Amino acid sequence: METAVGGGLEVKLVEAQNVEIARLTKIIEELKAANISAQEAPELVIPGANASRASSKERWAIIVDEGNDATELSFVPVGVNGRVYQITRGRVVEVPLEVLGVLDHAILDKSVTQVDSLTGMPNGSVTRKVRRFPYQKLGKAIDSDGKRVQTFEDLNSNEV
Repeated sequence: METAVGGGLEVKLVEAQNVEIARLTKIIEELKAANISAQEAPELVIPGANASRASSKERWAIIVDEGNDATELSFVPVGVNGRVYQITRGRVVEVPLEVLGVLDHAILDKSVTQVDSLTGMPNGSVTRKVRRFPYQKLGKAIDSDGKRVQTFEDLNSNEV
C-alpha cells in the first residue's frame, strides 16, 4: 500500500475504506433483518470466496505428486478462506483457483551439497527453493459458468 506523509493519498485510502465498511455494514444489517447467514447470501451480495464457497465455479484439474517417504500423509490439506480441501495425492482432483495459489506459495528451502568440479569432492552446500507439494496442472475442468470443459477422470484408471 502506498502512503505519502501528510499527502492526500492517506485521506483517500481512509475514505475508501470507510465507504466499503459502511456498504458491508448495510449488507450485514439487511441479511440479519431477513434472517439470512452470510454463507447463504447470494454471490452478488457478497462477492468473493468465503467458508461456504469458492470465488467462482471454475475448477482446475491437478495431480499432486505422491510423497517422498512413508511418513508423509496420503493427502495434502490446503486451507483457503476458512475452508479446508483434502487433496488426495497421485489422483486427478478438481480444485478452485485459490487452492492453486496456496500450493504455488508453499515453498521449502532445500539444502543441496555442492561438488567441487576439479576434485569431485563435496564443497559446502547451497539452498534452493522447491515446492512443498509439487503438482501437475492438467487444465481447466469446469468453466466460470459451471459447465464441464474437459474430463480427466480417465487418468485415474491408469494407476500402477
